[in-house]
Amino acid sequence: MTGKKSNEVTRFLLVKLQLEELKECMSVQELKSTLRNMPRTLDAIFRRILSNIRPCHRERAKTVLLWLTLSFRTLYVEEIEDVLAVNPTNKADPDSDMAFDPDSRLQNGQDEIFSICSSLVKVERDPKTKRTTIQLAHLSMKEYLLSNRYQSEPSSTWLSCIQAGPSHCSIARTSLSYLLYFERGDFFELNKLEDFPLARYAAQFWFEHARLAGDVTGPLDTQMQGLFGHHKEAFANWIRLFNPDVPQEEPKIRKKSREVRSPWYYASLLGLNNLIQPLLASVSDINAPVGFAGNALQAASFRGLDETVALLLALGADVNARASSDRHDALHAASYSGHTQVVRTLLEAGADADSCGGLYGYALQAAAYNGHEETVRLLLDKAASVNAVGGHWGTALIAASWSGFSGVVKLLLQRHAEVNLMAENFGTALQAASCDGQETVVDVLLEAGADVKLVAGGPEWFGTALQAAASSGFESIARKLIDRGAGVNARGGKYGTPLIAAAAMGQESMVQFLLNEGADLHAEIEGKEYKNAWEATDRQNLVKQRLRDWMRSHLP
Repeated sequence: MTGKKSNEVTRFLLVKLQLEELKECMSVQELKSTLRNMPRTLDAIFRRILSNIRPCHRERAKTVLLWLTLSFRTLYVEEIEDVLAVNPTNKADPDSDMAFDPDSRLQNGQDEIFSICSSLVKVERDPKTKRTTIQLAHLSMKEYLLSNRYQSEPSSTWLSCIQAGPSHCSIARTSLSYLLYFERGDFFELNKLEDFPLARYAAQFWFEHARLAGDVTGPLDTQMQGLFGHHKEAFANWIRLFNPDVPQEEPKIRKKSREVRSPWYYASLLGLNNLIQPLLASVSDINAPVGFAGNALQAASFRGLDETVALLLALGADVNARASSDRHDALHAASYSGHTQVVRTLLEAGADADSCGGLYGYALQAAAYNGHEETVRLLLDKAASVNAVGGHWGTALIAASWSGFSGVVKLLLQRHAEVNLMAENFGTALQAASCDGQETVVDVLLEAGADVKLVAGGPEWFGTALQAAASSGFESIARKLIDRGAGVNARGGKYGTPLIAAAAMGQESMVQFLLNEGADLHAEIEGKEYKNAWEATDRQNLVKQRLRDWMRSHLP
């Protein structure tokens, strides 16, 4: 938002809040008095609104404002209603155990929240979910609450706990208290999930709030130890609601207990370091593959949890452990995700920079595929083999070329990657870049001496760089390859010639381009899916018409 637009919005909000104050006036005299004393800035009006909240409502108001300020997504009104139904069992001691009580829910939730929080919040109808969301009235309110400016007003000091660390701790405690309510294994067989609207937010985000709370001690630590320890059914229900091992998975409330991974694995996956050592006694093999990410060390490495990785290594985790010889290890996991500091920690602990296994074969290939240039540089500095062949893409250079990361391609070439090195599946780096339309990378590779005439790759690949570009319809790349000497009728690969490849893939304009460049319309290839370009157009009527038109125009 531009400065001018921001100022206009601020003025509009100020006027809106001033009008809200004036609406409360019940007489002309009161109206005049309010006008004389009307706050002139947003800070001043925010302070006025906060100081006017009745003392009996302030604890609830603080809770609502805290959640709306620090939540990781927009909340629904019914979620806030359930937040307000979680309270300390001993109100005189805020550090006492907390518990959720459905009977504590507000009778008229939305109206009562508005009554408590005045004009500090707004509600909107979510067109997707048909539910009502609740938010702070304006982003400037969030900035104000997270600052210390309001504390200069004695009547507003009741809000002094809205500081990031303690507030995240409070949200984590409330969320855990809510989850611990689901302590029966058959809870969601006897109750509807929709009747507990805070369940999904609490399950998905409690550990994120706990991590931002800073040092986890006292009541929060006790709750976490309980969830991961003796509250086994509540733990299982948490994973049924949200599985951090597969975060995109929808809630599976019928998931069997045996399908739930061990608490040790989840603690490592989420970087809950205060739980890892106490849970170690329950683990028979620290290196055992447990979850989707592998073992505990691999899970922590994949998520970039450097302190957790260091802790697991100190507790005896094998830095080179893998589920089987053809699977990835922790170094591959960290490299794939680009967590350079974790990669450094693992290498210093003795990780093999050239260990081979998993989808990407080598850690270097995994990092190159995702464009993690800093990680690639570190691996090369630690003697990873730049020309190692293996894995899905074959080489790190082919992986980076396919993905279009020209910076990584240049780095690999500077470190003596062989530009024409051939791999079983995807041929050469030039073929990979040509197929995926990575023109900048094509330029880099050609400048480095890539051979446009090489025939390489598996039976399902395109044989030559020109055939790869033709199949995908990238004419500008095809032009460059031909200008560098690529044969327009060169044979090899899945389709035999570039023209047959273009015809089979329905690349109408590419067919015309290749014909204009001298492609042989009548060339026949034995032993391929299509014998010639005509056969390749069997279901490509537009391409077939283009071939007929070309033939007519070239009749004597």
